[in-house]
Amino acid sequence: MDLFSYNTKFVILTKPFKIENMNFIKSLFGIKESKENNKETDNNKNFDILKYDGIRALNIQKIAYAIRCLEGALEIKNDVETMELLANAYIADNNNKGAIAVLERECAFSPNEIKPLLSLASVLFLEEDYIKMNEVCNKAIELDDNDASALYLNAKRLWD
Repeated sequence: MDLFSYNTKFVILTKPFKIENMNFIKSLFGIKESKENNKETDNNKNFDILKYDGIRALNIQKIAYAIRCLEGALEIKNDVETMELLANAYIADNNNKGAIAVLERECAFSPNEIKPLLSLASVLFLEEDYIKMNEVCNKAIELDDNDASALYLNAKRLWD
């Protein structure tokens, strides 16, 4: 018995359609899937799953799980938003050293952005590392000399 039985107007499946038969249809229509494309798709899918699980965990205050998820997502792909979320998770976990490392990585990843520099300066202020904070604030001021936040953080450093 064949897979298909032919009627004058319709093709009727005589066997249940299984995934094994899919290869036959793909070869019939000349569809080729590359393994690299599948691997890239799987990586993007895993990245999204880990990132959004980390966000959900942050929202329900499961900080340790959020850190694990966001670190796993960053192993797959560097993403500025994920780095910010991971830094926030480290700060919530009272791990300022981890937050500084992630924020420095984010600053290196996007050197022309002022937001990660300001976040880094704020965490350095909490750690009372005023020398490094001065350097970071000066970089932020070089990028935008009218930014009030960079000027404020630099003055705050001098106050303490």
